Amino acid sequence: MKLKSLQSLSVILTATLSVAFMGMMLYIYFQYRSQILTEALTNIDQKLETAIAKKEKYFSNVQTIGTNVRDIVSVLGKDDQTTIQYFRRILQTNKNLIGISIAYSPSYIKGHDLYLPYVHRRNKTDEIDLDVLNEDNYGDYRTIDWYQVPMMLDTCMWCDPYYSDINKTIDLTYSLPFKDPQGVDAGVLLLDVELDDVTKTIFGDEHSGTTFVAGRRTEFLLCTQSDKILIETMYTMAEIENDERLKVHADAMLRGEDGHGEVKWDGKESYLVYRSLKGLNWTAGVIINTDDIYSEVYVLTWMQVGMALVFIIIIFLIFTTIKMMKKNNMEISLALQKAENADQMKSIFLANMSHEIRTPLNAIIGFTDILLNHTEDVPEEERPKLVDLVMTNNDILLMIINDILDLSKIESGMYIIKHDRFAIDQACFSATKSLESQVPDGVRLEYNCSCKNLFIYGDEGRIKQVLMQFISNACKHIQAGYIRVVCERVRNTVKISVIDTGEGIAKEEQELVFERFYKGKSQAKGTGLGLAICQKLVTLWDGEIGVESELGRGSCFWFTIPI
Repeated sequence: MKLKSLQSLSVILTATLSVAFMGMMLYIYFQYRSQILTEALTNIDQKLETAIAKKEKYFSNVQTIGTNVRDIVSVLGKDDQTTIQYFRRILQTNKNLIGISIAYSPSYIKGHDLYLPYVHRRNKTDEIDLDVLNEDNYGDYRTIDWYQVPMMLDTCMWCDPYYSDINKTIDLTYSLPFKDPQGVDAGVLLLDVELDDVTKTIFGDEHSGTTFVAGRRTEFLLCTQSDKILIETMYTMAEIENDERLKVHADAMLRGEDGHGEVKWDGKESYLVYRSLKGLNWTAGVIINTDDIYSEVYVLTWMQVGMALVFIIIIFLIFTTIKMMKKNNMEISLALQKAENADQMKSIFLANMSHEIRTPLNAIIGFTDILLNHTEDVPEEERPKLVDLVMTNNDILLMIINDILDLSKIESGMYIIKHDRFAIDQACFSATKSLESQVPDGVRLEYNCSCKNLFIYGDEGRIKQVLMQFISNACKHIQAGYIRVVCERVRNTVKISVIDTGEGIAKEEQELVFERFYKGKSQAKGTGLGLAICQKLVTLWDGEIGVESELGRGSCFWFTIPI
């Protein structure tokens, strides 16, 4: 009886342990399945974020090239032959461009109603061809978005991908309107890049799963899967796969939303993740086969048989290790985040400065090339103007370099403020006098100082620099009235103010004017570093700096010097 009781107890205990073990295995299975899915989604998100960042860099590079080319083309105006030769050189030096053209305004070029010279690579080689398109062989391009939208709105735009009969490729076009030196609408500049080149740049040559770019205006799906490019509408793909879930995600993509979820793709259950691309009517995404995501789970299932107690110990050690790894990962993530933030600030600074430096440098190179190699194409009376443009851009480049050096010295702590004795009245007067030539016609430059014969200790050169920056900025934003320099003593400080009756600054912009690269809505010439340098200099000598302004009535920029 006791034996049977022990046997029954043993059976019950074994059954209980078996059920508990199976329950634990199922729990572990689904927990691990969820963890695998989370990690897979994290990897996909990281891949998409990397792809989107590469996209921003790729398109920014093309847009910069377009802006630089437009500057040159605007100067060339109706000289279409020189323009075509210039386009050939641009294609030779920019391998990511597959073609470049101008859709001139009707009858802008004498003897042509609609005229579109297209310079492009021949069959993806370095050999360059010229095709002249017109109404007879191309049609009326005035009704096409890439011409109509930029001309009507005076804005640049990226067009949806299309199949090029000339290049036999799927291309993207960046469209920029431009005016000639007389301010007449001359047409639209077009830069073509190949979609395959964009896709490889964004996602790389090797893909984990299916990567795609979905257009939202024309409702098509461009899918890159190994060496196959599939062009199809999103809804057609949903019908082919017979999956309503794909239609739901297609609707979300058309609305420009981000999302993820399980769908049927290529006849298999898969996981879809997509993100909207800022600044473009497109969505980028990745589709991964569910089996690829859960492959580790299937291996785990087979290993469960015959590994009960050992597996429990292993799972205990795994969870303990995971807990420790998560703790370590959090610490590493915080350290990486700090490093990434510092690297991001460096990248932003380099990106801004490379753009600022390239703009005058491209102008110098472009105009110098025209003067040296194409002098016969430029009328003699126009040559001094080109020389003046070269000199002007040379001065701008020198100013940018000086600003960068000043900012670098200040932020590295290498710059030391001098403490020389000087007359503040004489310093302010000489700084004001030196900028009289910059004051626009119809504007008075006034000087008012109540600090006669007041000597202070400080860095006279840097004080003049801040004052001259204020006056120079005022000259850029005024058409009539006055610019008044006021020097006065306020308690234990000297307060220097520059008051103008210019266009003023909106309240929401006043907090931003002393930040790096900020130029306001007017986008006036300069690096956007001048006021940032002024703020750092004033801070070095323990002074204060500020602005008071009212939109449409003028501004008052001021700073103080302790005495």
